[in-house]
Amino acid sequence: MSLMRGDLASYRGDGLVTYDTATRLEWLNLGLTANHSCLDAQGLRFVTHGGFRFATGQEVGELWAHAGISRQSGPGGPDPASTAGVDALLRLLGGSSLSGSINSALVVERSAGFVTETAAFVAMTPVVRFELHLNRTSSPMNGYGDSGGGAWHAGDRDEATGVYLVRARP
Repeated sequence: MSLMRGDLASYRGDGLVTYDTATRLEWLNLGLTANHSCLDAQGLRFVTHGGFRFATGQEVGELWAHAGISRQSGPGGPDPASTAGVDALLRLLGGSSLSGSINSALVVERSAGFVTETAAFVAMTPVVRFELHLNRTSSPMNGYGDSGGGAWHAGDRDEATGVYLVRARP
């Protein structure tokens, strides 16, 4: 795996970026943009002063591949390599949430982020939502990534979804 935790601030230890040594890109922790729309993210200091930009869907796919996630199109049978990659990215990217129900032993950890494929967008511009899923209880070896558009727009917010922001390492 070519991924490692990095620091956003000039001092060491915050761990708020994930560095991909293969692409030389730094990925901002998804928790820092959770509940922000793509429109909101344009005005965040990470974009205006921090040198971050919106990631493309291709870049997210490369990040997932560098983590070892081969299953990028939804659930399937057990896949230890993809599951290990999903687990690693959930820890590195942050922005994770747990879902489950009181009546079920099912506990799913997931992380989600929006990607806009165009530099100029308005509130109703469609965006893609990339999600990582790991069922830690009933199917712990079935981690996978999934993406889709359609229902999400650049002005939409979701408390469990961030915005994928990336920058070239200086």
